[in-house]
Amino acid sequence: MTSKHRWKSATRLTAALTGAVLIAGMATLPRLASALDWQTAQRIAAGYAATPVGVDLTGKDPLQVGLGAYIVNATGICNHCHSANQYYKAGFPLTTSNFSAQTGNPYFLPPPNGPYAFAGESRPDGGAVFQIDPTTFVAGGQFFGIVYSKNLTADVNSSPSSFAPYSVNYAEGGIDWITYWAVLHNGVDIDQLFYQGTNNAAGQCVGPTPTPPNPNGCLAAPSNAALLQVMPWPTVRQLTDNDLNALWQYLSAIPCTTNLSNINGPSGTNVANTYGGGVLISTCSKPGTYLFYAFVDGHVVPISGDSSVETAASAAQSAKANASAWRGTQTAAGLSTPSCGLGIQPYPSCPTTRDDERIAEGYRINPVPLNLTGLDPRKVGIGSYWVNSAGNCDGCHGGTNGGQFTAGGNPADLPVALGGTYTGNYHSSTAIPYNPTSTQNPVSFLGGGANFGSPTGACDSSGMGGCGTTTLLVRNLTPDFSTGVAMPEANTLQNFILTLRTGHDFQDIHVTTVTAPADGSKLQIMPWPALGSATDYDLESIYAYLTAIPCIPTAAPPTGTEAPPTHTCPAASSSTYGTATYHRYQYVNGQAVRTD
Repeated sequence: MTSKHRWKSATRLTAALTGAVLIAGMATLPRLASALDWQTAQRIAAGYAATPVGVDLTGKDPLQVGLGAYIVNATGICNHCHSANQYYKAGFPLTTSNFSAQTGNPYFLPPPNGPYAFAGESRPDGGAVFQIDPTTFVAGGQFFGIVYSKNLTADVNSSPSSFAPYSVNYAEGGIDWITYWAVLHNGVDIDQLFYQGTNNAAGQCVGPTPTPPNPNGCLAAPSNAALLQVMPWPTVRQLTDNDLNALWQYLSAIPCTTNLSNINGPSGTNVANTYGGGVLISTCSKPGTYLFYAFVDGHVVPISGDSSVETAASAAQSAKANASAWRGTQTAAGLSTPSCGLGIQPYPSCPTTRDDERIAEGYRINPVPLNLTGLDPRKVGIGSYWVNSAGNCDGCHGGTNGGQFTAGGNPADLPVALGGTYTGNYHSSTAIPYNPTSTQNPVSFLGGGANFGSPTGACDSSGMGGCGTTTLLVRNLTPDFSTGVAMPEANTLQNFILTLRTGHDFQDIHVTTVTAPADGSKLQIMPWPALGSATDYDLESIYAYLTAIPCIPTAAPPTGTEAPPTHTCPAASSSTYGTATYHRYQYVNGQAVRTD
């Protein structure tokens, strides 16, 4: 089912509930959202509309599941990395050579020049129609140079343990809530895919004492082999504990998908190991019933005809049974725990976060001074929250001047005492950080300039366009002042939202450089199909935040590459910030209060 069809179903259901006719039995459903602010209620509704797979709500918090669906599918763009080619296609399995089968891919042209089957159609919110492939949804398998993305789908943690006493489906192949929080909060790789040390002549890690040698090889300093590689956990961890719990609730509610290893990575790389080629093993050992839902007037309502039943593919124990064993070894080392959801029921839930908490967190994690003149301080705080946590926008849009983090501010590196660069707290016995601090680089913050083009001009391996170009420069998201007013990425608010809903590139930079089957009139690589599912309020908030940050001049592109739009930065808005208009803030008692 496409997002468009679920939006239509939800719209019809809303009309029925608010009109004179009620769906049979609706009066008996509990109203769940009486304590929510309306922005969060909208996100829950959008989450249920955006999920490409049904969910099993048995034992779970329906509000948290819907909110988790929103974070994963709208603000967190998880499937763009955790899927081996994410869009629906006529034929499976998909390899990097048969993009012509991706009928649900909105980055591509319609026939006869491409496969996209929904040209000219749109959702009720004006967004482009696309189809995420449910058979690959967050099931891992995309290759990132040294490791495959992991399978995030739900499976059983059947290990007999005081931490996971129930044979129930847990996120990421069987990770209970407290372990999941520790993984994202501290970045720990409980699969231990790599070792710290040096490689032998065959590229195998021979230190310290792996037997047999780890075929993935060792990681040398400053990389920290104890931690997740590539995964942007230093920013995702900035979500509130309540929102991290929503992520876990949703990933625990979706159907299990078995491994899809070695789909688009080089043969023999990161494959011959216990964990199925670096992709988390899920054996799909506990079936469940999965339904699509709509969130209407405070009710979570199943949409008839949209059910699917997962069948058990194997009775084997999940590889994630080692999660509880890992927890046991780390508890004695003083591993911190989340601030909520500490019950022992199968699916411990946290209260759904209200926006005041997100706003305060947004100001806390914002790395640059802000100019709030003429802006809604609440929207600026919400925009910062999504940009600097689940969105990890600076991970791609960070400028080329010094990288994403300041010296000593990347908790994904080894600590200084062990040959790395990180200067924060860590467990000396494990090199795992605790209460880590991520310090983003303000000099390059969202300044763009990195090249995401393929060296060979091939289409992006995940199917996100980019075909035919070797130079695909990331856009500068800081505000341009060439018209006399601040406009992020030189776009008006209306055009900014339209870009994220439809992918339309108002600068038309790719029209002459991108070739079929990709559509050069649309942004390439940028995950606009997911971000376009965000609520109007959140897109307006992101725009407000990008308006408030300092301007960074666009770096001169390399000779012979596409030319990104230039940015005009007045003196008071330069990368040195000036002193007249840009200040530091925190959010206290409903007010943005200066701290400088």
